[in-house]
Amino acid sequence: MLLINRLVKTYLSENKPVTVLSLTSLEVHAQQKIALVGPSGCGKSTLLNIIAGIVRPSSGQIRVLDTDILQLNETRMDAFIAVGLYQNRCYTLFLLMFLLHVLS
Repeated sequence: MLLINRLVKTYLSENKPVTVLSLTSLEVHAQQKIALVGPSGCGKSTLLNIIAGIVRPSSGQIRVLDTDILQLNETRMDAFIAVGLYQNRCYTLFLLMFLLHVLS
């Protein structure tokens, strides 16, 4: 299961904070399929990158398979992703989407 609470990502632009993602909550259960849709710049890729562990949010909580991934250090996050790839876990899609984007 994927559980997201109060997720926010903010960047600084000209020394002013710009919020690019603000998500109150999202819950995705095993075998459930969802689609992220919206106009360009609304935060779809940012959300996927945060879930994949590529980008750190400014605040919030993300639980994947009962693990709060925002509490993991870089080494533990790498191990968490590797185990997910090996066991074909639900978050593998997010990582593969990122890798396809980077490698193309």
